Amino acid sequence: MRDVYDEFCNDISTKLNITKYRTRKVTKNFAYTSATSSLKVPAICEYLEVRYSAKLPPPPIDKRYRTIEHIFGSNTNVVEQFLLERKVKGPCWMTLSNATPRDTKSSWCKLEVTVPDIDCVKLASSDTATPPPLVFCSINVRSTLRNNTNEIVMITMLVNDRFSLSQPAPNPPFNRQYCGVARPSNTVWPLNFNVADCKAKVTKCESERTLLSWFLSTFQVIDPDLVVTFDAEDFQLDLICQRLMTTKMALWSRIGRLKVRSPTSRRVDDFFVGRMICDVKTSAEELIRSRSYDLHTLCAEVLKIGEGERKDVLLDDIPAMYDQADTLVQLVGLTMQDNFYTLRLMCELNVLPLALQITQIAGNLMNRTLHGGRAERNEFLLLHAFYEKDYILPDKVTFQPAGGRKGGKAGGGGGPGGGADETAEKRKPKNKAAYAGGLVLDPIKGFYDKFVLLMDFNSLYPSIIQEYNICFTTVLPPAVGGGEDGTVPGETELEPTILATNEIAILPRQIRKLVESRRAVKQLMKEADISPELAMQYNIRQLALKLTANSLYGCLGYPRSRFFAQHLASLITLKGREILLDTKAIVERMNHQVIYGDTDSIMINTNSTDYEQVFRIGASIKQRVNKAYRCLELDVDGIYKYLLLLKKKKYAAVSISKKADGAFACTQELKGLDIVRRDWSRIAVLAGNMILGQILCDAPMDERIENIHVRLEKLKDDLLAGTLSLQLLEITKQLTRSLN
Repeated sequence: MRDVYDEFCNDISTKLNITKYRTRKVTKNFAYTSATSSLKVPAICEYLEVRYSAKLPPPPIDKRYRTIEHIFGSNTNVVEQFLLERKVKGPCWMTLSNATPRDTKSSWCKLEVTVPDIDCVKLASSDTATPPPLVFCSINVRSTLRNNTNEIVMITMLVNDRFSLSQPAPNPPFNRQYCGVARPSNTVWPLNFNVADCKAKVTKCESERTLLSWFLSTFQVIDPDLVVTFDAEDFQLDLICQRLMTTKMALWSRIGRLKVRSPTSRRVDDFFVGRMICDVKTSAEELIRSRSYDLHTLCAEVLKIGEGERKDVLLDDIPAMYDQADTLVQLVGLTMQDNFYTLRLMCELNVLPLALQITQIAGNLMNRTLHGGRAERNEFLLLHAFYEKDYILPDKVTFQPAGGRKGGKAGGGGGPGGGADETAEKRKPKNKAAYAGGLVLDPIKGFYDKFVLLMDFNSLYPSIIQEYNICFTTVLPPAVGGGEDGTVPGETELEPTILATNEIAILPRQIRKLVESRRAVKQLMKEADISPELAMQYNIRQLALKLTANSLYGCLGYPRSRFFAQHLASLITLKGREILLDTKAIVERMNHQVIYGDTDSIMINTNSTDYEQVFRIGASIKQRVNKAYRCLELDVDGIYKYLLLLKKKKYAAVSISKKADGAFACTQELKGLDIVRRDWSRIAVLAGNMILGQILCDAPMDERIENIHVRLEKLKDDLLAGTLSLQLLEITKQLTRSLN
């Protein structure tokens, strides 16, 4: 270790101009060795830990050193280091000691202090304190196209300066509103236009530059912690940033909280630095399933806004709306209305409380959670866990250029624990999966009019990790040999070795914490006389725990994750396939027919129409299967009264359940059928639903067939006569690549 110290002091520090640094000898664990990585790191080893200013460059890791085999942590940023060392998990109260106000401010904040050392920042002793109210500002922008340039003509802002994250959202969710209106270039104001005619507080601006100046000064006074918008990259926040630069606005950095002369990049986040951004469209894409995620569709599906209650304003329609005073007033109202709907969507989906809970579980930044990055959240959850156990953390490693070391496997492209960059990932062939996924049993196709029992394993993959104690520290990757062309033949066919140990490993321990915490929260939800506010908090907490636990497995098989471990991901799916086959065998030994199975669930033909008897069958199967496992739990998921089983992952069914009063309730369920595809026209969906409705009804079979023929004939006649709305014939298609 003395030789390593001498090389750093005499060579590395001199070349990098590092004059002040601290070093110490530490013993660390390592657990990310892969069969495809050329770097073999001992499980326990002595390291030289070096600390110096983050303003100085890190030592190059691709250089050959005399006494150093590898340098870890060279690309760890200061934010990650701060979160891990101070054990910061999400927004929380902190205690600053020896803090002194700064004489020369580098930010727009009202108070700016500095502390002499990172040790002066500590978590507050009480973690039960109520989160402070947020100040948010929801922004909606209108623009016109002039000389191939988008010119901003209207900015609306809805503000709440005391928004609570622990209470239900108020109605309305804002307490202040602003609207700035400018006239497009070479356009005059319409005759008789008066801002007093608008329902909102409107500021009249003579040019785009005046509008942006008004926006910056108003925005600085509001000083929001959170900026809310819908589709930030679709002529909203991105356009504001672009026009601020084009018009060369003075002190444009007031849009963020850091005083800078020029942005580090063109990314919206680098303009609004110091403020969180909530893109409601991004949040909706993660939290709900919808035919489309445009504002009109979400308003209809989530807010139940009726047809005609909201009007879309196209970019080409805006210049004409400046011709008359009443249409301009209408434009102001529609812009404010869309802004209001964006806020309602955010509140209806509980975006902010849910993001707060997820961030406090994972230990990352809340702004990153709002951006919808599941992989990063999972990474931080594991980073905290491994850091607490004195493990070297995997580096962020990108693919080597062509001709370099081949990567993308566990342990990284060229280094331990690395991932793949986007360019390299695009070069990989996509016609074959890296490893086998869940097992899908061949279905026994047909129409079942006797009750079908649906059973599934609760959280199968997280349960497998716990059942077999699967972790980086307990599973050895399979030893595989390289081929002549540098490939690794047969690597996914060999089963990794699970080390025998009585200690619960880090990965299953983290999942167990999540599962047990969710179980405890759900138990609290069952208590009598809890307030609606507390019930809402409990529900959001259990949902956050569920989302985190179910997505944690995903980072193991995601090539760009720092914890990418293909051998672990393939082992988990292998065990899942074995469990499904074993369960099928147990059910068949009990003289029941398994007609279908998919990953974590099976369908059983009970040949009975007695609801209670079917449940007794399910209870006996559950008892027989569950006694073979410690953590895995098979349970009854539902009963189908009718089932139309077409092929793998494609079926339609009517589920039946008993209500508290003893009456039966039936619900139609569709899985994988073409009529649930979001890119099909509504006429095809309506026709398909009509046919399924007849097939799955209680009428005699002959009557069902006759009704289908009659209704299809009627549909054909309406189509030929042109009496159907054109909206029914629209086909939704999302482009997978740029038109350029």
